[in-house]
Amino acid sequence: MSSLNLDANILGPLLDKKKIKLKAFSTFKGGIFALFYFIPLIRNSDNNCYLPIIFRNFKNVEKEIKFIVDFSLNKVKNLGSFFSFEKLLGTDIHPAILHYISAEIDFLIFEDRKKLIQNSVFDYSGPEIAKYFNLIGEEVKRTSKISVEDIKKLITQAVSFNANFVARPKWSLSKLIFNDSDLKPIEEIRLSLNYVYYYEYLKNILISYLNKKKSVSLTLIEFEVLLNKIDKELFFCPIK
Repeated sequence: MSSLNLDANILGPLLDKKKIKLKAFSTFKGGIFALFYFIPLIRNSDNNCYLPIIFRNFKNVEKEIKFIVDFSLNKVKNLGSFFSFEKLLGTDIHPAILHYISAEIDFLIFEDRKKLIQNSVFDYSGPEIAKYFNLIGEEVKRTSKISVEDIKKLITQAVSFNANFVARPKWSLSKLIFNDSDLKPIEEIRLSLNYVYYYEYLKNILISYLNKKKSVSLTLIEFEVLLNKIDKELFFCPIK
């Protein structure tokens, strides 16, 4: 069976259309200011089924993104020059932004661990060792100090990603995970999905699919075909 057939026996049971559509629409409850108030939806004719009206009415989306960034930065100005992620959680920054920052810290810890393993003479593979690495990662994340300058960059990235992701989920997700690469390990794809706050139904389907699929990597083309398959099965929005 070709990999582009996407193992229908795996994907099929994950697509409970009735339940998932309800979750898809709930994406916009809480979601441009806080993008993140309820955003009305309209039928769209491109590669996304629905588009927030806000993105059709505002010509200068960048201005709205900057406003959300500035509003969020104002909430951390009293935390000092360096502070922990734990302290950041004590602010009322929107959870989509906190979710993105949390995922970025996790990914940086993963990258650091990968360098350690690659340069080591010992074998660090195995579930028991992985469990302890995860515990170490949680402690590093909890106690490490982050500069306010780094937080400014992360908040800007988080707002920009979420603004694009709500309007263009397939494009934004492919760009986030693969960037300029044509192939990514499954482990990295799973970690990248942790950045996702909205469209939880999509994240859950992708993680379940990756967990069941017997593969160590996925190409960009396979990933895009998978997203299109999910979109078509759930919403059936033909491109006009």
